[in-house]
Amino acid sequence: MGILLLILKIIGIILLSIIGLILFILLVVLITPVRYKISGSYKQSRPDISLCVHFWFHLVSFKAVYTKEGQSAGLRIFFIRKKMMSGHSSPPEAGDESSFDKLPEDEESKADDGGENAVQDTDDANVTEASADETAGEESVKDTERDEVYGAEDPEKNETAEPENEPDKKVEGEKKEEPQTLIDKIAGKVSKIIEKISGLYAKVKKKADAIRWLLEQPPTKRLIKRSIKQLKKTVRSILPRKLKGKVTLGLEDPQMMGRICNYAGIFYPSMPKGFGFYPVFGEKIIDAEGLIKGRIIMGALLGHLLKIVLCRDFFRTLKNYKRFKRQWR
Repeated sequence: MGILLLILKIIGIILLSIIGLILFILLVVLITPVRYKISGSYKQSRPDISLCVHFWFHLVSFKAVYTKEGQSAGLRIFFIRKKMMSGHSSPPEAGDESSFDKLPEDEESKADDGGENAVQDTDDANVTEASADETAGEESVKDTERDEVYGAEDPEKNETAEPENEPDKKVEGEKKEEPQTLIDKIAGKVSKIIEKISGLYAKVKKKADAIRWLLEQPPTKRLIKRSIKQLKKTVRSILPRKLKGKVTLGLEDPQMMGRICNYAGIFYPSMPKGFGFYPVFGEKIIDAEGLIKGRIIMGALLGHLLKIVLCRDFFRTLKNYKRFKRQWR
């Protein structure tokens, strides 16, 4: 009995430890934020964009980089790294020769042999055509001699030939249907189309009335208001927390640059902190830099969703929907 209790105690400890580990992992996933960072720059007509998403102190991370030379992406899970994409688009050098310009000697000899074989084949084809024409002429002469002996008409065809036109048999008691005119056919098709459209319109109107009835119910209205409120909170939690940017623009025409500065001054007060615009007069230059940082907490997203699903109005709306489905089916 004591051994059985000891075994049950060990099994219980193992199960509790597994359940505790699962709960700990779920708690870490829900509470630990997923951080993202997007940075980019454009200098001397060379774009450079990088994206980094990491979770749980960079133990799980994803990074992608795009430059003018190429792009690359990689995934890291704990201490395991895997390259997902890598490529470099560098132009060929001037000294490189195309593979199409080079033809080995063996291929040239094969091409010459192929040309000789083609000429020989054409000669053989001409000889066979001439022999075929001679045999066709001999057969035509034999046919003319046979026609002179037996006549132009073939006796076998005359025996097996049947009269082309036979009188139609009239069946007593049967009435021939009068052929429909073109106007009657068109009128019948138009009436069928009108019937289909009217039936489709009646179905759509019936469903539209049912949906309007469902939306006018008080629980549905309250649920829509709650959903919009929680959706705004969700979007607010996903939006980036840090924004930085710098734009350096210069033109050779001072008048045009002055107009751009006037237009930029209108929107400059409404720009977030960290953004800067630096004009340069008398020099053509375009440089830009940007940085976006933010985080996503899975627990917050799950909390907003549960606030919508677990409210009383959600179940009432679901009940009304089932009633609407049975009634307007």
